Amino acid sequence: MFVSHGATRCAIVAMMMESEDEEKKSPSLSALGWQTPISSLIREDFVPRDEWATAHLTLEDALSHRTGFPPHDKALALHYGDDDHPITMRDVTRSLRHLPAGAEPRVAWRYSNYMYLVASHAIQTLTGRWLGTTMREWIWAPLGMKSAYFSLEDAQAGPEDLASGYYWDYRNGGGYGRVPFMDLAGAGGAGGIISNVLDYALWTLRMVMAPDSGVDYDAPMTYALGLMTVTYRGHRVYTHGGGMEAYGVEVFFFPDLDYGLVTMGNTAITSNIVGKLMAWKLINDKLGVPEEERPDSEGYTKKAFDEMLAIADGAVDRLYPGRADPPLPRALPLGDYAGTYFHAAYRNIAIEVMDNSDGIDGKRKLKAAREHFVWTMAFEFEHVSGEFWVIYVEPRGSGAIVTLFGKAEFKIGITGKVESLKAEFFQDGSEGVMLFEKIA
Repeated sequence: MFVSHGATRCAIVAMMMESEDEEKKSPSLSALGWQTPISSLIREDFVPRDEWATAHLTLEDALSHRTGFPPHDKALALHYGDDDHPITMRDVTRSLRHLPAGAEPRVAWRYSNYMYLVASHAIQTLTGRWLGTTMREWIWAPLGMKSAYFSLEDAQAGPEDLASGYYWDYRNGGGYGRVPFMDLAGAGGAGGIISNVLDYALWTLRMVMAPDSGVDYDAPMTYALGLMTVTYRGHRVYTHGGGMEAYGVEVFFFPDLDYGLVTMGNTAITSNIVGKLMAWKLINDKLGVPEEERPDSEGYTKKAFDEMLAIADGAVDRLYPGRADPPLPRALPLGDYAGTYFHAAYRNIAIEVMDNSDGIDGKRKLKAAREHFVWTMAFEFEHVSGEFWVIYVEPRGSGAIVTLFGKAEFKIGITGKVESLKAEFFQDGSEGVMLFEKIA
């Protein structure tokens, strides 16, 4: 069995559609529809910063990634509150009031796991029970999916084998490393399902058996309600991939061909790459596409993968092209920047000085381990000039395939001590700027 991540979203959408048939079991679902404002369901909890968004964002907006909210995945903690209680979907939903949006609602497409966690909270609130129980009763049982689970503990207690996750260490010259099992308590409806290809094939079979809409379709790739859809050689195809710290899933289906397929693997990113290559090979075989007319998927994939490995090269030049030369020295000794910094949504960042043996070529001087979060990762800081730094985000389990980076700036107060840290966690600035107050 494998963790499905992104493919879980389709189940959330299916549950929303199924709710119309479940009114007798859950009367509170009777008025539920795609245009239902989220705040009408969970008013005290769903309070984004924007007043208009709070009042008007609908379930359709949330499940189609048109709320304007960027990922903010790095903010998903495993514990919340003064009592440090385990994460709940309510905690995640309430944290939105502390997070900046990346765009105005319904203006730009912004992929957001958060919104599927918000939908999870809405479903649990209306049904009065755990999402996994509802998913099993409404979706898995009717389809005969007997090897599907919604928690790591349930999957490990089941009779099936759970695949261990691995990564290839690109940074240190190769070799496989094992990735610990991921705590899925915070994944919810964004990626909490654990299953296998046999069970997912049952779900895919149901999707290809859906009645044809009878509407001609020819358009570029678009996204709606948990699936991407596009035309390929005159056929409508629906697809969605997903990946966790050490797993990758790809789902494709062609309703008019009664054809679908699912791939699963136990590495992050690379299993998705291989899955897509396999899937398109089988799809082209199914359609009888001559070899000379097939896209060069392997060549394109290799080029994209090489670019992915090198994405952090030249980060300083990309983020600070007009920096001082020579750079200005920092104002304080390195140790004075160490400490604990707090943001209401991103929680604590505990920064410490790196050992001489750490970092990349000795350039990275500060680090912060993010162990108690849904996505485990490390932050590493490289000094640029004055109080300006680059912050590198190293996800666990990727083997340095993906290194994100953004700007960071320390603020020194009138006392001559560090007061706060301003940080961006995406190189394009799409997640906005987070202000962390130094608390220790």
